[in-house]
Amino acid sequence: MDIDLPVFPFTQETLPRGFSWVPKTYCGSYNKQTKETSILANDGIYTIIRRIGSGSFGEVFLVNDGEKEVALKLLFSKSLSPDAIAREFRIPKLLSRLTENVVKPDRLIATGDCIGIIMEYCEMSLSEAAKDPANQTEAFIRKVGRQMFRTLDVLQPHGFLHRDIKSDNILLQKRPNGSFVLKFSDFGTSKVGSLVSEHSFAGTPLSMSPEQLTPGKEITSKSDVFSTGITLYLVLKRHYPFSRQDSDDPAVFHVPASMEELTELMRDVSPDLSGLSADCASFFGAVFQLLPEKRPSAADILKMKFFAEESGGGEMEGKGKDEDFVPLSPSLSPLTPSVSLLAQMDALLSHTQILLLELANPSALVCAVCVVVLFEKTAADRRERERRAEEKGGDGETDAGAGREWEEDEGWAGGGGRVGWRRGGRRR
Repeated sequence: MDIDLPVFPFTQETLPRGFSWVPKTYCGSYNKQTKETSILANDGIYTIIRRIGSGSFGEVFLVNDGEKEVALKLLFSKSLSPDAIAREFRIPKLLSRLTENVVKPDRLIATGDCIGIIMEYCEMSLSEAAKDPANQTEAFIRKVGRQMFRTLDVLQPHGFLHRDIKSDNILLQKRPNGSFVLKFSDFGTSKVGSLVSEHSFAGTPLSMSPEQLTPGKEITSKSDVFSTGITLYLVLKRHYPFSRQDSDDPAVFHVPASMEELTELMRDVSPDLSGLSADCASFFGAVFQLLPEKRPSAADILKMKFFAEESGGGEMEGKGKDEDFVPLSPSLSPLTPSVSLLAQMDALLSHTQILLLELANPSALVCAVCVVVLFEKTAADRRERERRAEEKGGDGETDAGAGREWEEDEGWAGGGGRVGWRRGGRRR
């Protein structure tokens, strides 16, 4: 891959005082007075606010990087190859150029035995939102489904296969106007053109299409369509579509216990569509076709009556016409991140970094590096002007914390030198 992974600049012997190296994970420090845990990385210190989730290959935290709240996905680098880690970063970075409905990564960091991905923070997952009975409605899954299928319709012509669509991997990000925009996340098993996961068995069995469960079958974009249908069905009906009702209690549905039983149930059991409108039942009937060639595409689904006839029926893609969700229960809403000012220069730098990822020609690479250096200098000059204006009482917009540099600070921890972190000229 053409991405250089960052390197953690310390060893266990050279760690700053107060930090310890947690085996196989990150380098951290716990403050007993503030009860805060901090992570020391190659580019600074991150304060953990809370753990968002964890899996077999890593953990996700909500952290404060000194300027704003961001999500930090720590990948256990000992369990993943460098190529796999690079793909985990590169795929969503490329996809975020095509649609806003992808969790956008910002940068890679290194801490201890982990490589981390700093990315935008989303307030909750679809699985969390689905716990609120107010969201277990056709109106809610219509709006969620429209965003999901429109995203697939945009990305699939570029050879995109997610291969692990489920409610835990669909996130909701709150906008200033109170609405939510949907974001696809977790691209560890995804495929985009020649970028393919090294996992031979990719996905979560209960969210898989029949062809994913069948060895040797070709996996196409229709597989993600099937998984999206399962995701929406679970939000609405609160049970797996291909499951048997308990003979004594019809409200209980038994989840398949094995791959063989799962495949058998798909052939023998029809999803429960009782209580649904005719348009909604027609949608699920089409999306749950077992043969992919009979299953509609994302574009075809968007033309179905269930999605096409919503009042307003306008465009979505984050332009504020019809993406407002059913209000979420306040008790289910996690912490809202603090509002920060993001410089336009950051977007230019991000775009230039994308170009770097795709350049193979050495001379072109040198030119692109020069552009990045120029942008960095321009941003630094702008920050200095704003700092001076602020000291003079100016009210210009500040580019909060875009400047970063390491410094040695004398007299820390009883006279020892400290590797400190400066952001925007102010020491933390």
